[in-house]
Amino acid sequence: MISSTTRLSFMAAKEQSDPRGCGPLGGPDCVCRAAVTRAFEGMTRSGAPYDSALSAARKVFQYHHPELEVGVSELIERWISPESVH
Repeated sequence: MISSTTRLSFMAAKEQSDPRGCGPLGGPDCVCRAAVTRAFEGMTRSGAPYDSALSAARKVFQYHHPELEVGVSELIERWISPESVH
């Protein structure tokens, strides 16, 4: 059982603004998808190999969502896919 002090500490930490400028993944304040795709597209436009551009996109994603580890590569590849519409 979680104590009320622990619950309040968690709620206070959650209320603080995120210095990375991103809210919960996929939420209305989440800006990471645009940042990730911008990083990938910028790298590929400049002539970087696909793997290097994907690595840069992963780093941008991890900056915004360090709490997520599983499934990140698959999510990023869906975002940067030409067939992805949203």
